[in-house]
Amino acid sequence: MKIGKLENTNLINDTWKVCYDSGELAAATTSISISGLNGDVDIEYRLILRCVAGADGTVIRLRPNNDTNAANYHWQGLFGTPDAASADQGDGGMFLVYDATTSNTGKISLSDVTLYAKSGYLRTSFVKCTLGISGTAINGCEEIGNVWTNTADNITSLVITHKTTNGLGIGTRAILLKKVTATSGLKTGALQLQSSIYGTWQKVYETTLTSAASSVTISGLDGNTDVLYRLTVRGRNSEIDAEISFALRLNNDSGSNYGFQALWGNNTTIGHGNSAPRASLSLGDPTLNRSTYSTLLLYAKSDYARAFLQLVFNSTSGTTAGGITRFGSVWNNTADNVTSLVIYEYSSTANALGIGTYILLEKLVLS
Repeated sequence: MKIGKLENTNLINDTWKVCYDSGELAAATTSISISGLNGDVDIEYRLILRCVAGADGTVIRLRPNNDTNAANYHWQGLFGTPDAASADQGDGGMFLVYDATTSNTGKISLSDVTLYAKSGYLRTSFVKCTLGISGTAINGCEEIGNVWTNTADNITSLVITHKTTNGLGIGTRAILLKKVTATSGLKTGALQLQSSIYGTWQKVYETTLTSAASSVTISGLDGNTDVLYRLTVRGRNSEIDAEISFALRLNNDSGSNYGFQALWGNNTTIGHGNSAPRASLSLGDPTLNRSTYSTLLLYAKSDYARAFLQLVFNSTSGTTAGGITRFGSVWNNTADNVTSLVIYEYSSTANALGIGTYILLEKLVLS
C-alpha cells in the first residue's frame, strides 16, 4: 500500500460511532426515548447506561419501537449476588437491562447492552451489568441474553424505561453507539482514521513488556472529560514460581476504597463472591508461565462512585484455563478526577509483570 492512497476500499469494517448521548440527567425521569434510528442500516447497537436510581424498583427495560407486548420477548439470565449464584428466565414485555432484588434508591448501576438490530431475523441482545452500588458494597452482577421475536419491523427507536416512576435519577446517562463501515476516511498523507467520523474508541496507551516490571502507570488521564475508558490487560507471569495476583488502582489509591461482586465458572463449578472494602481490583491470578486476559469498562467521571464491568479469563496455558469471572466493581471515591491507572502485583512482588504482558487503554470519543 502506498502512503496516502487506499488500495483496498473495504479496508475498514465494523467500527462504532456515538449516535446518542443523553448527558447526565439534571432531573429524574421514568424513561428515555432514542428516535431516528435505522436498524436495517446500522445493523448493531451498543448501549452503555449508567443509572443513578431515583426511586426503588427492580427492573430497567429496553423496548425496540416501544413494543410493550410481553409475548414478543424472552430472556435468560445468570445472576451473582452476595448470597447466591443463580439462573432464571422469563418475558415481561421488554429486553431486560437489569433486575435488582433489593431496595436501590440512590444506588448506581452500569450496564453494557449489545443489540443485533437488522430485520429478517430474531433480534437478540446481550447484557452485562453491575448493580446496586453503594460505597464499596454491590448488590449483584448479571449476564442476560434477550430476544425480540419481531423479525419484520425496522428498529427506528429504542425506549429505556424504569419500572418505577422517576427511577432514572439525576446523574443517569445513556450513550448509544451504532455500527459503521468505512470505505474511505483515511487522512491524505497518513494512514490514520478520522476518529470524529469512524473511530469511536481512541487509543490512549499501549505497550507490550519486553522486560519484567513491578508496575505500569498510565498517567496524564482526564476522566472527567473522557468519561468512559476501556482497558485490556493480558498479564503474563514469566518470572515468579507461585500464583500471583495482578491488580488495578485508580490514581494509585491504596486505601480500602474498592469493592466487587463476582460470578464465576471454573471447570464444572459455578460460584459467587464479593469483597468490600479492599485496596485494589483484581486482574487475575496466574501461576508461573501462565497468562490472564482481562477486559474492563470504566465510567470514570466524578461526582458519583466509579463503576466497572470486568471479565477475567484466568491463568491460561495452552488448552488449560483456570476459569472465567464476571466482576461488577467499584471505586467509591466520588470527588477526585481519574488522572492515572496503575497495574501492579497485589503483594508488591518485584518484576511480577512478566515479559509479554500487554496493556491497552482506550477512551470513548463522545464528540
